[in-house]
Amino acid sequence: MIRRQNYNKNDIKHCPECAGIMRYESKNRSLVCHSCGLLLKHSEYYNYWNRVKNGIGKYTNEYERKRAIRKDWLKWYESSKVEKLNY
Repeated sequence: MIRRQNYNKNDIKHCPECAGIMRYESKNRSLVCHSCGLLLKHSEYYNYWNRVKNGIGKYTNEYERKRAIRKDWLKWYESSKVEKLNY
C-alpha cells in the first residue's frame, strides 16, 4: 500500500527572499510573504527554493558572486564593533 502525504494549507512556509512567514491565499491561489510581499504559486515556490539551495539565479556569473562577497565583507569591515557583533 502506498501512502500519500497530505498537503496542509496551514503548514508554515518561509520566504526564500527574506525568510518571513508565507501564507496561502485562496483568492490568488498562491503563497504570499507577509514581510516582503513576495507572491508565488506552489510550483514557483518549490522551484525558487531549489534555486536558492543550489546557489543558482542570484548571480549570473562567478565574477558577480565574488564581487558581491567582497562588497558584503567591506560593509562588515567598515561597521562599528557593536554592529559587527549583531551582524
